[in-house]
Amino acid sequence: MERPVTYKFKTPTLTIDITGNIPNWCTYRIPYAKAEQISIQEGTVICQFHSHVLYFMEVIEIDLHTDLAASYLVENTSLFLYLMIKGGMSFLTPEGKPIANAPEGVCYATYNKSGEYVLHLPKGKYLICYLCPRPLWILRNLDRYPRLRPFMESMDNSDDLFDHMPACLIDSDMKDNLKQLLEDKETKGVDLESLLSGDAKILIDDYQRLLDVKFAQRAYRIKDFLENNFADASLDNTALARMFNVSEKTMIDDFKDQLGNTPYHYLIQVRMVHAKRMLTMDKMHVKDVYIKVGYRDLHSFQVQYKKSMGNPPSDDDKG
Repeated sequence: MERPVTYKFKTPTLTIDITGNIPNWCTYRIPYAKAEQISIQEGTVICQFHSHVLYFMEVIEIDLHTDLAASYLVENTSLFLYLMIKGGMSFLTPEGKPIANAPEGVCYATYNKSGEYVLHLPKGKYLICYLCPRPLWILRNLDRYPRLRPFMESMDNSDDLFDHMPACLIDSDMKDNLKQLLEDKETKGVDLESLLSGDAKILIDDYQRLLDVKFAQRAYRIKDFLENNFADASLDNTALARMFNVSEKTMIDDFKDQLGNTPYHYLIQVRMVHAKRMLTMDKMHVKDVYIKVGYRDLHSFQVQYKKSMGNPPSDDDKG
């Protein structure tokens, strides 16, 4: 795979190839990776990266003596598994709209569609790793990664330029498996690329496992229920609270704290994503779609679709 991102700095840069000559202050020395040192006014950036037939991987260590605001370009829609091992950073759109805050010690899956994105890093030291798998590779292994299924569908069908899954704390098993991936070496009788693909799968397995733990929480059980039952026209906050044996206020507060939205507004988002898919991909007509996404009347669906998507559903009717 080609490198999915191109970095842009506001100050002059000097980039040199340091493959096989990693500075002593770096945490990892990946034996099979290429490496470069980027010297900028704010400090030093060390990138070690490897292009595998199934994914692109990069480990970035940064030492800043002053705050850094930079940007990166994504040429094609890309899926990432980010591991924020040391330090914390913020991702934004060029207009300043927050994308994600990544505190130290977390991992999360995200996608970015083609465009420019901004990152902010305060003075300090950082260690970041990302895995950018081919989407088709993940799609072929969704039985192994079922938590990624709705996220992959959103990446394909949503007009959003970016989205991310829940952040999970990196545990000791995941740290050990990352270390193994970064220290792999080709030995007699063992193909390096096969070894790397196996260890990369294990790292994604770790995120799936951590998601399973997180999704066992009530807010995520409600989220799963909404994704599987979005066509039920009787669903609202009151009905959900009764189903999950919790007060409506507690349910809304908990869901909003975990997922940044109310259950009902999340349900609307899910319905609209499916409606757009039915119209544009499945080539269904508007008159056939609204019932299938949980609306009792066409007018209510049309109003909500235009509010959510910015255009009436008739504009997307490809049937």
